[in-house]
Amino acid sequence: MTALRPAALGRAALALAVWGLLIWFFAATLDRLPAGRDLARPFTGGGAAAALALAGLFLAATLIRTLRWRDMLAQDLRASFGRMLPVFAWIFLVSSLTPFRAGDALRPAWVRRRGGSFLQASGGLIAERLADLAVIAAFLLAALTAGRGDAGMTAAATALAAAPVLAFLGASAAAPRVARRFGASDGAGGLARGIAALGRGLAQSARPAALARLLAFTLVIWGLIALGYHAMLSSMFPGLHWSAALAVPAAVNLAGLLPVSPGNLGPYEAAAVAVLALYGVPPEAALAGAIALHLVVLLCTVAIGLAGRALMHGQGVRPADLV
Repeated sequence: MTALRPAALGRAALALAVWGLLIWFFAATLDRLPAGRDLARPFTGGGAAAALALAGLFLAATLIRTLRWRDMLAQDLRASFGRMLPVFAWIFLVSSLTPFRAGDALRPAWVRRRGGSFLQASGGLIAERLADLAVIAAFLLAALTAGRGDAGMTAAATALAAAPVLAFLGASAAAPRVARRFGASDGAGGLARGIAALGRGLAQSARPAALARLLAFTLVIWGLIALGYHAMLSSMFPGLHWSAALAVPAAVNLAGLLPVSPGNLGPYEAAAVAVLALYGVPPEAALAGAIALHLVVLLCTVAIGLAGRALMHGQGVRPADLV
């Protein structure tokens, strides 16, 4: 019998600890959850319009994500928006169900199948993720400091937001030098060529015009999502401060980095309840609202993914063709 390695034991212990916290969270809150008809209340009356607003804005954000991806691949791959949209939509669904959004690896795999560079496309994907983290961090900073006047909280939030912003700017600035350093020699080995290709992908965000486009796309994406969350949160919790629409989507997406469940089930609700508690929302009401928000997002993700799969079928593209 093969002995378990310390790293594997550590990962198992971490997974058990996270699952334990989630079980405690649901055990402590589900018994206070309103009845089923109260869970449906966010979707009745004006709530139905708010849910449709979130769904429509989420769809618009997905279209902008596809445009951002196409822009990042402009130098590596020529493909029409109509060809890329169904692929992105299907991969978006797969990625949403995998820990760490690992399904996004299908995107550079698709680029490789079309004659591009897997590692260069991966570099562009990393640049996207760093831009997402930078904008999410800015959202958290704005939300945690809006109207509070607390110097300590402002300082803590600024420090929290600074790390991903500096990582994004640092990676963008260093990538061209890395690409030149490892790709300078014709006789460079496979590892050096791979690092150079990854650096070239990241370097696409180093040029001022490309950096401006990447940040503009990213701000529009998260701005649309925040508007959708604002519509539903305002409908469910009248009088809730506007900054909650920045804090909730930022927190639930950061919670999605925990590799404990498909579709971010559990961490999403825990993060949303924790943030809403800061705004004085009772735990049972916050949990009901978090479930409603997550339901809309998951249904939109599934609908977008299945629509993309149908379009892929119409174009003669099979899921196996992505890899």
